Amino acid sequence: MPTITINGHVLEFEPGEKIIQVANRAGIEIPQYCYHDGLSVPAQCRICLAEIWAPNPRNDNKVEPQMGGKLQPTCSTPAANGMVVYANSPKAVANQKAVMEYLLISHPLDCPVCDQAGECGLQDFSYQYGRGVSRYEENKVKQPKKDLGPNIYIYADRCILCTRCVRFAREVPETSELLIDGRGNQCQIDVFPGEALDNDIASNVIDLCPVGALLDKDFLFTQRVWFLKSTAAVDPITASGDNIWVEHNQGRIYRVKPRENMNVNKWWITDEVRYGWKFVHSDARIAGPLRRQYGTLVENEWVRAYEQGLAGLQQRSIGDGKRLAAMISPMLTCEEAYQLATLAREIDEHAILA
Repeated sequence: MPTITINGHVLEFEPGEKIIQVANRAGIEIPQYCYHDGLSVPAQCRICLAEIWAPNPRNDNKVEPQMGGKLQPTCSTPAANGMVVYANSPKAVANQKAVMEYLLISHPLDCPVCDQAGECGLQDFSYQYGRGVSRYEENKVKQPKKDLGPNIYIYADRCILCTRCVRFAREVPETSELLIDGRGNQCQIDVFPGEALDNDIASNVIDLCPVGALLDKDFLFTQRVWFLKSTAAVDPITASGDNIWVEHNQGRIYRVKPRENMNVNKWWITDEVRYGWKFVHSDARIAGPLRRQYGTLVENEWVRAYEQGLAGLQQRSIGDGKRLAAMISPMLTCEEAYQLATLAREIDEHAILA
């Protein structure tokens, strides 16, 4: 298998892989904003540039700098056998610092109130490559806050124009609601006039945004992300079996995010899955077993409720041509559904399950 050396690490790769894909898989950090595995590669944020050396077949395969020593984007450059990549060289780091300075020129200091704080790519890389003091003395460009659709706000001041959201809307649902409007430092992400960002998977742009420009109306100002615990789960709401992260704190769910599974939902989830969990904390939800006593529902113990329910089914469900039918909720886990089905078949081997 061909090999490539990235920041001193010798790595194997599959033909056709980009340098940044090899690095990401190996856990080698190369700063990146516009790149995403599920989207096209525009190579426009320029922070992933690196020095690339490769064997020169015209010079006895001697390893030489490519493109005359110019920095090249690792997100769009295919890995090649024998290639040597320096993403942490003085020249590459100088570029990373320059790109960060450009991105932060008009970026507001919103970290104390921004929902993305704690999981923000711009925040993380600004600590590593950003300047402590801005050299920009002119007035910062101010961009508006807008309502893009039923679930999403845009705080355009924070946007770094990575275009992940634009490419997502164009390439995945193929609805193309988003565009870049304006020119130069007046560019901003917007929707077409009269349109709204409202397709079945629109809210994935919230996860794609690396800087907190696209915000979830439902999660806005509700919880700091460092308080949240993530639990791997499978979507119980639809039949698609999407892999998800349930993010919660002190017994309360605050949001649901996609969990990558290339065989099921890839990197995305539908808005139905993302927001369909609200019933969990509904006041109308039955939180435990109830039994009717003198016409009134009262709380019951689980063990006692199970025994009473089983006895009632055994006495009344079968005989005289009657059959037992069990309605199984699709929101049960497979294990719970199996246990209920097993119980029903133990009472009546011809029980109907639905």
